[in-house]
Amino acid sequence: MTWRRLLFGFTVTGLVLGIPLWMGQYPLIYFGAGWGTVWLLAMLVLRPYRGLLIRLPLLLLVFGVLAEGLFRWRYFGVAGLSFDRYRPAGYASPWSTFTYSEETVTGMKPHQVVRFKGARYTVNQHGFRGRDADWEKPANTYRVVVMGASAPMGAGVHDEEVVFARLETKLNGLGWPVQVEFINLSMGGASMGHMAYHLNHSGMRYDPDLILFFLDRVSFRTRLFEEVPLRVGGVDASLFARVNDPEFRFWASRSFFFQAMEGHIRRTQRDLLRRLLPQPARPKERRARGQFARQNFDQGFDRIREIAGDVPVAYYMFRPFGGTPFGDPPQRFESYLQQQVDAHGLRLLPLPREWDIPYQRTETILYPGDSHPNARMHGAIAEAFFPSLAQWIKADLAGGGRQGDD
Repeated sequence: MTWRRLLFGFTVTGLVLGIPLWMGQYPLIYFGAGWGTVWLLAMLVLRPYRGLLIRLPLLLLVFGVLAEGLFRWRYFGVAGLSFDRYRPAGYASPWSTFTYSEETVTGMKPHQVVRFKGARYTVNQHGFRGRDADWEKPANTYRVVVMGASAPMGAGVHDEEVVFARLETKLNGLGWPVQVEFINLSMGGASMGHMAYHLNHSGMRYDPDLILFFLDRVSFRTRLFEEVPLRVGGVDASLFARVNDPEFRFWASRSFFFQAMEGHIRRTQRDLLRRLLPQPARPKERRARGQFARQNFDQGFDRIREIAGDVPVAYYMFRPFGGTPFGDPPQRFESYLQQQVDAHGLRLLPLPREWDIPYQRTETILYPGDSHPNARMHGAIAEAFFPSLAQWIKADLAGGGRQGDD
């Protein structure tokens, strides 16, 4: 009987400790009900351990604070211990450091400087990232408008460390008679449709000489051209809803440590469910998805070419995935992309497939749980992009280009 009670005690205690980790991504009310039920059961059954069980909530709280503090110190230094300045909140989070405003197309208040995932983030007068830039292009200026999502936006990277800020500095050091200016309209969470909308309604107003348009793996799974603006938006929900609605990601929006833990939990749950409940896609379903993806991309290239008019468009990626099977019948995405680029008179900003081999994955991401490229990776991507961009811009300038007149 003793060993059974001991085994039962270990099981219940494990549940008491494990539920906060397993349910950390769920609404607080579910987490509280689940954890509280197991804790009360343990109090009733494990009477000799009531003293320890009473101390357990306090110990968990102390553990969470210490873990968060160590995580912040490890990745952001002593300054990261400021829970007010360093917040991991995303755009939609009610805890975001951003101030919302209706006066910009993105919903972000202009001329604010905040810490986003630990890095300095400046918002210009139009609500996008970077310094102010008027719609009217200055004379002797070659403008590059960049469309993208969170990676090219530079999540977790200081303003001057973003790929395109680095490229601007390098290109302007070549001694050309014009000033090269990058305007980064990338926004975290942007789909191809969002990018198309912002290019049409904002990007073209800057009178660009070159457009860089982002492609990534997420593009395979999104409807490209449901063109709508991407706005951060204010949060009107009650405090109860903000705490209990998974949309607001209560844990991860307050803690870098729990954000990393949440990512680990999601991967563990996904892998476990795949083993227990394998649901392979049927051939017809795979074929339908492939045809749908190919159709969206075909329409996408046509639409971007239509929006851009006579402005050159170059597609770019942050991680090579040219060998990924794409469409139906499947072909290498690298081959498909090159065909479309040639057919539509577009450009492709090359990123060699082996370019990131020298780096371990842990050296290229912000921190565990957030795989956005860090400052080191932004620097490496800038070096990879620089030769082609310098060649293109030099050729455009030699041919008259579309840059501002004297």
